[in-house]
Amino acid sequence: MSANNVIRKRVKQLKKCVCYPSNFVVQYHSNDPNVQGEPPPTITYARGTTVSVQSSSLTFDGYVFTGWNTKPDGSGTNFVVNSTFAINSDVYLYAQWSHSGFLVLYDTNTLEATGGQYDFRLYQDGDTVTVLDSGSIVYSNDGYEFMNWAHFEYETNYNPGDTFIIHGNVTLHAMYMPKFLVIPSDPIPLFSG
Repeated sequence: MSANNVIRKRVKQLKKCVCYPSNFVVQYHSNDPNVQGEPPPTITYARGTTVSVQSSSLTFDGYVFTGWNTKPDGSGTNFVVNSTFAINSDVYLYAQWSHSGFLVLYDTNTLEATGGQYDFRLYQDGDTVTVLDSGSIVYSNDGYEFMNWAHFEYETNYNPGDTFIIHGNVTLHAMYMPKFLVIPSDPIPLFSG
């Protein structure tokens, strides 16, 4: 066999040979710069190995870890922790986060009050909240009584039964008023003239 024929035969063999990488990685990403902690380490696997999806110790205030996805926006393939797949290419998994909801906290607003009001609901962004009554709040100074709730950040007062749209955790502070308003028998005029 001539040298040219040997080369032609070898070229035909190489054309039939399709070379594939033999190792692939699974790489985990936290998927948000505000996430605390480190994602699971990148692991290299041999082609065809059954991969078990790692759990996460990541934390993200106000959110709950729901699993992994092959796309940051969640539009790819979802993987729950401990699910398995056979690896045949590099896989990049992005943590998926679900908003855990918002709370409405009711504060007595003074050490002179006992009891309280509690709202155990977990609200989602845009939910309508109905303001609760004073519950079991008792002001220790008998000369005062519950008036309404104040949202200091928004400088808004709410009466029981009022509603508002929630977009974050809210603390409502109890406001009190004197039970008896004493008006002097000889009031001082506000204006003279």
